[in-house]
Amino acid sequence: MIRVSPWWEWRGASALADELHEVLEASGEPGPYLIVGHSMGGEIARFYAARHRDQVAGMVLVDAPSERMTWMAEEFGQWRYGPLRHWRQALTYALTPCGLVRARLRLAIRRGREPDLLRRLRQRVPAELVELGLALELTSGQRRAEVQEDLGRTGVVTALKAERTHFGGMPLTVISKAPHPAPGTYYYEYLAGRSPDVAERYNRVWARIQADLAGLSDDSTLIVAERAAHNIQIDEPELIVKAVTDMCHKIRDHQHP
Repeated sequence: MIRVSPWWEWRGASALADELHEVLEASGEPGPYLIVGHSMGGEIARFYAARHRDQVAGMVLVDAPSERMTWMAEEFGQWRYGPLRHWRQALTYALTPCGLVRARLRLAIRRGREPDLLRRLRQRVPAELVELGLALELTSGQRRAEVQEDLGRTGVVTALKAERTHFGGMPLTVISKAPHPAPGTYYYEYLAGRSPDVAERYNRVWARIQADLAGLSDDSTLIVAERAAHNIQIDEPELIVKAVTDMCHKIRDHQHP
C-alpha cells in the first residue's frame, strides 16, 4: 500500500525517491528501469539509483543540479545559492496569501498594466501554457506546493553528499542547458538579464557541475544544448528523445548481445 503524505509534510528529493520506489513496486512493472530526471527530478533519480542499483539499467539527467551547487554558493554567496535561498523563497510564498496576489492582479489589470505575475509567467513558460500557469499560481494548493518544495530542498545538498555514488559501468547521459540560450526559450529573459561577467561566471561553474555529474559513471556522455535554457524538454526535446533512444539501444544490445 502506498502511503499518502499529508500536505504539511516536507518532502525533498530523498523522500520522493523512496516514494518513486513504492510506486514502481506497486505498478507491477518489472525492472530494471531507464530513469530520466529533469532538474530536481535528476536528484530524485540519483537517490533512487544509489539505493536500488540493481533496478536501474541506465539514467539520463537533464540540466540537473547536484551537491556541487556549493560551488555556486562559493562563487555568488550563500544568500543566492545556499540553503538560505530556499528558506527565503519558502517564507516569501508562505507570507503572501493568494487573496493578496489576486488583488494585485486585478488592480494591475484595471490600471491597464501587465501584472508582474503575468510578466514573469511569460518569461518562464511557453505561450500556450501561460493561461494555465496563471490559474495554478492563484490556487492555495500551488502555493503550498511551492512552500513544500523549497523547504524540502533546504537539505538536499547534504543528503546528496552523504549518498554520492559512483555507478560503475551504468550508462549515464548528462544533458546541460546552452551557455547562451536563444531568445524565446524558457527562462531566456531571466538569464539574459544578468551582466556578461555574471553570466560567464555562472556558465563556468554550471559546466563544472555537469561535468562532475558525468563523472559518476565510467560509461557516460555529456551533451550541451545549442539553444535551450533550463527546460530542454520544451526548447530542444529532440536532444532528450535521441539520448533516451540511444540508451535504450545500448541497454538492449548489452542484454541481448
